[in-house]
Amino acid sequence: MRVLVSGGAGYIGSVVSARLIERGFAVTVFDNLSAGHRQAVPNEADLVVGDLTDREAVSGAFAGGNVEAVMHFAANIQVGESMRLPMKYVGDNVRNALNLLE
Repeated sequence: MRVLVSGGAGYIGSVVSARLIERGFAVTVFDNLSAGHRQAVPNEADLVVGDLTDREAVSGAFAGGNVEAVMHFAANIQVGESMRLPMKYVGDNVRNALNLLE
């Protein structure tokens, strides 16, 4: 089974990706690397660098049709900034999640 992990270059996403690989899953990491790190992505995972705001890039991550599950960890997460700019967080995080779902 192939799992697409959005935000898979961040801390939580990279740990989840590693655990999935340990359990025999094939993993595709989708991340824009704005907060994540290429080095955090397990070597056994396929890395697709792209942004959830780009619907074509998201569709490209599903190319080949063999993704059977998605785990979504890509989001803005800075608490202080979220208090100052709540609509950025609601807008970006909700819109990006919807792009992934569509």
